[in-house]
Amino acid sequence: KYGLQSFPFAIDGVALVVNPANKVRAITAQQAQDIFAGKITNWKVLGGADAPITVYTREDGSGTREVFVEKALKKGPIVASANVVNSNGAMKTAIGQDKLGIGYVGIGHVDKSVAALTFDKMVPSQENAASGAYTLTRLLYMNTKGAPSGLTKAFIDYIYSPEGSAIIEKSGYIPTGRK
Repeated sequence: KYGLQSFPFAIDGVALVVNPANKVRAITAQQAQDIFAGKITNWKVLGGADAPITVYTREDGSGTREVFVEKALKKGPIVASANVVNSNGAMKTAIGQDKLGIGYVGIGHVDKSVAALTFDKMVPSQENAASGAYTLTRLLYMNTKGAPSGLTKAFIDYIYSPEGSAIIEKSGYIPTGRK
């Protein structure tokens, strides 16, 4: 309709995360939906400590939130009492400091400060997201109006080059290669 051309360049996966001190390491989709809807409020229900769950979410308009709500929560609600953070980094910091917290980040942001949960028997990893074995993912796109030319074409070509792919990987995403 608008003459746009889309160029997928990376895969972005989303992982549910908890504080490393939390012994819960796996969650089902239904449990995630119930936690984020405010129906499950204690870690004991999930085999964890007898302690309240602190829910963290991203702000409206976040692509990470969009994928999480659509694919993990099946468009279900997020409890109004959830703590809202505005970036993957802020989410990692919040969960890293809250032993009772649960939230979600882009897979590339998972490090020792948070523990990624197995979700419906799927292990969140870059490799699994790339192979399709982990399905809480989306494609990231560059878009142009019409066919790209000049510097725009050069930039898109660079993003698909080995150097561009290295930058994508370093940024925590999975390069798709030119399709």
